[in-house]
Formats: sequence, C-alpha cells, structure tokens
Amino acid sequence: MKRYIQTILLLVVLVAAAQTTKAQSPSWVPDKGYWVTESTKSNPRHTIIRYYLDNGQLIHTETINGTVVKINRNKVKMELKQHLQQVVVAWENGHPLQDTATLAWNSPVKKQKRTPVAGKNTVTE
Repeated sequence: MKRYIQTILLLVVLVAAAQTTKAQSPSWVPDKGYWVTESTKSNPRHTIIRYYLDNGQLIHTETINGTVVKINRNKVKMELKQHLQQVVVAWENGHPLQDTATLAWNSPVKKQKRTPVAGKNTVTE
C-alpha cells in the first residue's frame, strides 16, 4: 500500500512538472513577426513573400522571379527568418524598406543535370 501511494505521488509530481515546462520552438521560428509565401503550381518560379509584425501589420513585400523557393527546407526557413529580422530592425529604426527593395536571395533551386555532348557541357532541366 505504501509503495502504491509513493507511485501515485511520483506520477502527480511528474505530470505537474511536465505541464510547467515551456515547449521548445524550432530554430527557424522568428522572435518578432512572421512571413507568408505565395506561389502557384503553374508558375513555381514566381514567389511573393510578405513580412508582417506580430499585430498583423504588413511591413515588407518581396517578389522573387526565376527561383523555386523550397519552403520545406530548414535552410530556406532560416534565411526567411534572417530577412524578417532585417526588415523588422529597419522598420523599428524608422527606415522601412521599400516594397521594391529586395534582399539578397540565395535560395536553393532545382538541380540541373549536366550532360556532356561532343566535349561540351550543356545544361538541361
């Protein structure tokens, strides 16, 4: 009986401790603001990225042409986080970036196959 009560008390303490710990968020989640990407299946090489503050205020829009933005990759998410941080800092300093201003974008694109033809390298998709 004593062992049974100790087990129940231990479980209660573990449950209480588990509920008080804060969940760890992924490293690509920004501290301030968020982004939304928009592209279509018919034209995946045209992407619009909108950066927002936490209150939902749009602070910057960026258009990327000619590059497939693979949003599922952690590297791309980290790059979006860095861009958002730069945009938020510029906004807070009173110098918001113009909507036409584009930050350097080095997103991974679809790999292209190289096929040798008569001593020359040609690029095919």
